[in-house]
Amino acid sequence: MAAAGLAEQVSARFADYREPAITRFGISMFAYSKTFDATRARTAFGPPPLSLTECVDGIVATWQAHADG
Repeated sequence: MAAAGLAEQVSARFADYREPAITRFGISMFAYSKTFDATRARTAFGPPPLSLTECVDGIVATWQAHADG
């Protein structure tokens, strides 16, 4: 985290505030878990009407149908 802070300071002073390759925000995104429990949503709304595979298949089919024209 200290290295990212240093990179941000160097960028601010010498690189016209361009975003450095490593930032404190970027590190924090990998450092903390972002897993959520969907139990309350499933209880309130029921299970999803389509599986992830069915959704992706539908998107691909739609994209292919419109890509030809």
